[in-house]
Amino acid sequence: MPIAKVRGVSINYEVIGDKGPAVALFTGGRRGYEEFIPLGKKIAANGYRVFLHDRRNTGASELLLDDKEVEEAVWADDLVDLLRQHNVTQFADVPDAGHRTLIDRSLADPGAVSVPLTTEEEGVALLAGTDLGGARGVLLMQSSGTGNCINMLSLIKGGHFPFLTLVSMRGDFGEGNPWQYPMGQAVEPVLKAMGVICLRIEEPEEVVPTVGAALTMDSLMCELNADGHHVHPVTSVCRHGGEQQCGVDGKVELVRHHRLE
Repeated sequence: MPIAKVRGVSINYEVIGDKGPAVALFTGGRRGYEEFIPLGKKIAANGYRVFLHDRRNTGASELLLDDKEVEEAVWADDLVDLLRQHNVTQFADVPDAGHRTLIDRSLADPGAVSVPLTTEEEGVALLAGTDLGGARGVLLMQSSGTGNCINMLSLIKGGHFPFLTLVSMRGDFGEGNPWQYPMGQAVEPVLKAMGVICLRIEEPEEVVPTVGAALTMDSLMCELNADGHHVHPVTSVCRHGGEQQCGVDGKVELVRHHRLE
């Protein structure tokens, strides 16, 4: 099987299918991806490209144990590097602890532009302008701010703009703040009503492959839009849980409020 060098580590992977939108399949443990090959072939037969890979320290991928960082910290940096490898240069955000690593890294990166927003819908318009300028961006926000974007998403849908957002979830599992419930429960229904493709992430190890799939879909939207084709306007990634951290002290932690482990 092919081997790719990713951040200094050899990653075992396989792509099934040669055309269509990308779908990433991955195991939840440390097993190899072989168990997903039959399912991958069935999905590919319906017009999709299916990406299978063994995450670092799993399956046939290279083992790299570093006592300087835990795996969750490595996954956080892998996510930032993945965004940058896909030419994402514009990072728009309403400051949120759940996106701390992404925000800090974008501020420190001379090749990126980090734009703090006063309200989330400004990011929708900013990313539309980013596409018009030939660049790529991402909107970082918490689920409570999603409601502020709904009317502005008419711009994305009407103008057929590609759009990528990472949403840290509140108001669901074990939420201790009742003010978070209404919007937290409504995030996916209202986004889907506006044509958003929502990809949920449940576990830390799912962050990089799921965001990678979203980036591939976003790239396809960019290409189709440039060719004058009608495109699905929005690609969104929702990280599931209570108050979630993506980068406190450089570490990815999906933390559910008041959950006893």
